Amino acid sequence: MLPTDVDTWFGGGAAIVTSVERDSSGLDAQSYGAFAQTELDFRLESGQVYFRLDFDLQTVASGPGNTTAGYNTYPLWAELDQSVKFGPPEWAMLQLNLDPIKLRLGIMGHAIGFEDLESWNTYFPTKSTSYTLLPGRMAGVETAFTLGSGYDLFAFAGCDLDWGGCIAWDDDGDGVNDHESGDGLLGGFGVTTLQDYYGTWSGVALYPTINYYVAGIAVEFYPLDAFSIVVDGDTGLVGLEDEEGELKHNFFLTGGLTVNVLPSEVVHPMFRVNGLVDPDDAAWGGSFPTLSASAGLSTSPFTGFKISVEGKAARYGDDIVPGLYTSISLARPEPPPYSAKYPE
Repeated sequence: MLPTDVDTWFGGGAAIVTSVERDSSGLDAQSYGAFAQTELDFRLESGQVYFRLDFDLQTVASGPGNTTAGYNTYPLWAELDQSVKFGPPEWAMLQLNLDPIKLRLGIMGHAIGFEDLESWNTYFPTKSTSYTLLPGRMAGVETAFTLGSGYDLFAFAGCDLDWGGCIAWDDDGDGVNDHESGDGLLGGFGVTTLQDYYGTWSGVALYPTINYYVAGIAVEFYPLDAFSIVVDGDTGLVGLEDEEGELKHNFFLTGGLTVNVLPSEVVHPMFRVNGLVDPDDAAWGGSFPTLSASAGLSTSPFTGFKISVEGKAARYGDDIVPGLYTSISLARPEPPPYSAKYPE
């Protein structure tokens, strides 16, 4: 017989993100892209036990060039074909509440960084460089300790499903594995809280087998009802071999400022600036912009439905790439991250 104190929540969402960019191959060349995501969510909570499942299906369509809307949010081994991704769930996690300690096991995200995987939970249609360099979904364990002041201290260990993966696979089909099964091993720790005037989602992730170490800091301030401010960034080391075959750890640093104006209004403007300091092109061969600036509008005519438009200019080396991006999403509002019910 099932216990009577069971709370369940069913939800989901869908989003389409489109992009039009000037391709770096020439002033007259354009690049187009579209990215669609649908998600089904389930949560169950009974006494000390909590379970969460978030499962996604994603499709990507890209024209010439590399569009922002066409980024891979699943590892290559999760592709059904070149454009359809039916990969590991975002969450498939069981939590045991032993107040003030929580133990978690399964597939889970990390409370590091301000942005979220889902478009309906982010300000802008595009993701920042800071988000891209932070850890992805993990299969492993996590423990959290909740302080009386509302701070959660957490530590985790496992295998990252997006960075390196937990299995060996061949990216280009040449018969040689580009990633080995241990490449995604990681551990880390962090702190998160949501107070009256600020919130933070900050932490450190360590990938010893691929020599990647990153610390992410994200703080959102709520000084007035008229606007909120996000200050975020990453810093870290990437281990790469030099010309003599010696391992050298290269430094990178990102920083960002996001301002959300009149967030409680139906239509409100947004502004964002991101920068990257990467003197050795350690952050994946200079594939990220060194500087970008965005201005946009977002509207939510009713709860759960959101339309966002973003104009963005990004600098790659000596080239400036302007672009226009849109996001349309519909999702059921979610309870707090680790609950199957809304607070009373």
